[in-house]
Amino acid sequence: MSLPLISILIPTYNRADWLATALQSAVEQETAGRFTLEVIVSDNDSSDHTRETVHEFAATTEVPVKYVHATRSGDAQARNAGLPHCEGDWIAFMDDDELAKADWLQKLLEVALQDHAQLVGGAVHLDLPPEEVNQLSLDVRRSLRERSPDTCQGGTRPFTEREVPGMGNLLIAREVLNHLVEFDETVVSSDYDFFVRARRAGFASWFAPEAIIYHRTPETRLSQEFIDWDSYRSGAMLAIFDEKYGGRRKLLKWMLLRAGQGALVTFPKWLRAKITGNTQLAVDVRIRGQRLAGYTRGFFTLIAPRWFSQHSLDERIDFLKGRLIGKNTPAPPEAVAKAFQEPAVQAQEVGV
Repeated sequence: MSLPLISILIPTYNRADWLATALQSAVEQETAGRFTLEVIVSDNDSSDHTRETVHEFAATTEVPVKYVHATRSGDAQARNAGLPHCEGDWIAFMDDDELAKADWLQKLLEVALQDHAQLVGGAVHLDLPPEEVNQLSLDVRRSLRERSPDTCQGGTRPFTEREVPGMGNLLIAREVLNHLVEFDETVVSSDYDFFVRARRAGFASWFAPEAIIYHRTPETRLSQEFIDWDSYRSGAMLAIFDEKYGGRRKLLKWMLLRAGQGALVTFPKWLRAKITGNTQLAVDVRIRGQRLAGYTRGFFTLIAPRWFSQHSLDERIDFLKGRLIGKNTPAPPEAVAKAFQEPAVQAQEVGV
């Protein structure tokens, strides 16, 4: 009986230098004789040396590495372009600004098989020194897409109704893709939409905290501008999907609940932060306020599109705008090398 094949799909855009180390961490996955792997890079029409980087890297490894040119712009478009080239029984998703621990795929597959899950999302840790991570509030870390025992309750478990695993660390069974076919290119957040559709189709989804990926975190992503944009976008997208999958009644229910929370919880915390000068609390309150503002804007766009333009909302929360704000400037080579060579040490220090 042949071993299962896992296809690692990495969409990328103008991050050739980061992509090289992401590829290195992908091909150095420890299979323990339980599976084989291949890597597919879906290049979203980059203008840098991404194509050359992939071809040069492919010539240095025994793991099959395929290059796909995705000509249409967008994260969903890049993933959809790469999917037909994935031959695996399982498809694992990671991003070009990430580094995977050597046992990442083992841990994902282990949970999938033991708990009969068709979708398994792993942990995402910020690729920052532990002392810097500890200085950030939990709300900021969640905004930066950290998904760890610190920011998520419980260990290995099913995802709750309001939780959505990120595409930067996700294992999907072939049967899920056979059913859903591809990512919806018409929605703002195709990964959120994909996961909701999979859940509604009855596929089981679990969280695997020991399947760890490190997310590169440039200093610009810690800026107030980026965190404001990301928080606002998260709120607006949640409103869009609440209406899409729950209808107007559910949208109104959550709008009222969020408004009440803002008045009874967030506003008093804002006052306390102003009075005490607690800067960390002030940042957390600002994040929650931006999420509420985004949800409110999404709410009014959906119920009164004549007065609240969908186009202007789409422009404000466009994914590429976040890429421009965050800039995603690579870290110095020596820092990258250290992060890649010592992932186990980092994990231990963070408390995994």
